[in-house]
Amino acid sequence: KSISSRAADRTFQALSEFRQPLDNIPGIRVGVAGTRALRAATNSGIFLQRCKEDLGLKVRIISGRREAELAFRAALMSARTKRIVTLDIGGGSAQISLGNGHGIEWTCSLPLGAVAVTEKYIRHDPPRPEELAELRHDLTRLLQRPALNLHKRLKRSSAGFIGIGGSISTLAALLHRTRNSIHNLRLSRREVESLTSQLSRMTTQARARAGIPRGRADIIVSGAVVLCEVMSQLHFPALRICTRGLRHGLALELATGRWR
Repeated sequence: KSISSRAADRTFQALSEFRQPLDNIPGIRVGVAGTRALRAATNSGIFLQRCKEDLGLKVRIISGRREAELAFRAALMSARTKRIVTLDIGGGSAQISLGNGHGIEWTCSLPLGAVAVTEKYIRHDPPRPEELAELRHDLTRLLQRPALNLHKRLKRSSAGFIGIGGSISTLAALLHRTRNSIHNLRLSRREVESLTSQLSRMTTQARARAGIPRGRADIIVSGAVVLCEVMSQLHFPALRICTRGLRHGLALELATGRWR
């Protein structure tokens, strides 16, 4: 699969806007990471070359494990338990990780990002029941092995469950009716399932009117279904919200000289 010229231009414009104010900051370190979309694209090299030549930015395509490590590092900053499981739902992929203050013990990266899932399964607005049923069926199959691996490692020990990413933060903001101070808020599986059911019956426009940001309203149902199924398969009745993510982990590595 290749990156369309429209998507490339949109991403390039965003990078350009981020890049401009950095010229006025002496000695600043800049890190740019590319994730699943660039990992999977057949023409990612063209986009990387454009960023380097026109913006002076070196974009590093990172692996799924590296992506998980950066998000996990960010989640550890405010973890309430010694051992945590993180779920990071991005646009192209989702990472499930287990670890502690010493680092990640186990992780897996799955093609379950909100954008990727929407493009593959959702063909109507609002989505039809059979589309959601197909999605849930495939999620159950895809999550079987990760769930088994995680349960073997946890055994009888406990771990806090932390949710990362725009889909999860948006669901938390809707449930708590605020965009402020959602970091570390608790979401129960029952709350997520109820909200997912409501959102799946609404059109994209109706979701936008309900307060879901532009660019998120069309993919939020997919992200919510993924979250529901992960919580169900991994047997977590609730999670804590982490508003920090990959970019915070990257910033930490830049500050400590680990990003090279």
